[in-house]
Amino acid sequence: MNPIDATLKEIEEWRSGRVWGRKRIARLAGVHPDTIPAWAMLPDCPIKQIGGRYFTMRDALITWLTAK
Repeated sequence: MNPIDATLKEIEEWRSGRVWGRKRIARLAGVHPDTIPAWAMLPDCPIKQIGGRYFTMRDALITWLTAK
């Protein structure tokens, strides 16, 4: 993927509020990517694993993190 397409994809994800992948979720949360699978197992965590990939909604994750 060229840099322009990657940037457009990130902009679209930001606008939609969808965040896909351990690395992007971890970057948003300010943690290491290895933390994401452990968090996803917590019953109240908004991170889900769909088709082998991790997914969350940005606002739901921020709300969950600030409540901790």
